[in-house]
Amino acid sequence: MFLTLLAAAFALLATESVAVAVVAAVALWASVWVNIVLHEFGHLGAALLMRVPVVAVRIMPFTGWRNEVLVRPSPSASALRARMVVVYLGGALANLATAVGVASVVNRFPLVIQLVLVEAFLVAVLLGVLNLMSGATHDGTLLWLWLAMPAEVREWLREARFREEVNRTLRLIDPGDVEPLTAYLDRHLGTATEVRADLVADAERLSDLPGADPAIAQVLTIQFGMWYLHAAAVIRAPVEHKEIDEIVEVARRAFDARPDSAASRIAMGLAELLAERPERAGEVLARVRPADGDVYDVAVLLRAAAGHPFEGEAGGRFPELARVVRAVRDAGPGLAMSQRTPRRQGPVIAAVNPLPSEASP
Repeated sequence: MFLTLLAAAFALLATESVAVAVVAAVALWASVWVNIVLHEFGHLGAALLMRVPVVAVRIMPFTGWRNEVLVRPSPSASALRARMVVVYLGGALANLATAVGVASVVNRFPLVIQLVLVEAFLVAVLLGVLNLMSGATHDGTLLWLWLAMPAEVREWLREARFREEVNRTLRLIDPGDVEPLTAYLDRHLGTATEVRADLVADAERLSDLPGADPAIAQVLTIQFGMWYLHAAAVIRAPVEHKEIDEIVEVARRAFDARPDSAASRIAMGLAELLAERPERAGEVLARVRPADGDVYDVAVLLRAAAGHPFEGEAGGRFPELARVVRAVRDAGPGLAMSQRTPRRQGPVIAAVNPLPSEASP
C-alpha cells in the first residue's frame, strides 16, 4: 500500500494529473506481477538449461497464490553445485536483465510511459538484488548455501530423499479401517521432507492404544526402524539400546498377528537387523516374494544389509536406502546398531534441515 501511494504521489507531482497518478498506481502492481513471472521463467530456463528436473511451475493466480518453480535435483548428479547455483541465479538474472532492457529504451517514450517504465525498472532491480542476498529471500539463502557449503546441502538432499523413500514404503501398507493410523499417516506423510516435532508423541500414543492393530505396529517399526538404521550406518550416531528393544517388541506384535503379511515380515526383519541378529533378519525377509509388489524391493535391500547378495535393480528404485545398505555392508560386523550408554543429545529422529528442493522468489 505504501509503495502504491508513493508511486501515485510521484506521478501526481511529475505530471499534475490525477489520471496519470491512477495509471502509475495500477502500473506498479502490473510491474510487480510481470517481474515475478519473468523471475520464475528465469528459474525455469536455468533449470532446463542445467538439466535439473522440474516438478512444477506455479504462477498466481492461475495455479493458486504461490509463485515458484519446483525442481528435484538428484543428490548424486555431477557438478550439482554449479548447476544449482545457476538455477537459483536464474530468477535474479532475469529481473536484472529486464531492468537493463527497460533502462535502454525508457527515453524513447512520452512522459507517462516513462513513468511506467521507471516503475518497472525499479521493481526489477529490487527483486533481482533481493534474490541475491542471503537471508533476505528463499533464493538468496539457498544460493549462498550452495556456494558456501555444497557438501552439507547435498547431504540434506540425500536425507530428504531417504525420508521420501521411507514414506513411500509406509504408503504401501494398507491401514485398513484403523482410523487413528489413517490420521497418523495423513498427518506425517503430507510433505516428504517435513518432520513434525510431535511425531514421536503421536507414535507413542498409537502404540499405547488398547489392542493396537498390527498395521500400527508395522508402520511404527518400519518408520522408526529405517531412521535408526540410517542413524547407525550413515550418521554413525546409533540410538540407545532400549529403543531397539522397543522396536523389536512392536515388530513382534505385528508379526505374531500377521505372520504371512509382507509388511509384517519386513518390520520383523528390520527389527532383527537392528538387534544385530542378521541371520534371523535374512530368514524372515527371505519370505517376502516378488508377488508382494514394491515392498519386495525393500526386503531385498534389507536382506543385503544382513549379508545377502546385493541386487542393484532394487537399489535403482530405492537409491537412498541402497546407500544406507552399502554403508552397513562397508562397516562390516563392527557396526553398532545401538549404544548402551544414554545419549547426551536429543533423539536421532530430530528433523533434518528442511531444505526445499525448489527455486522460488
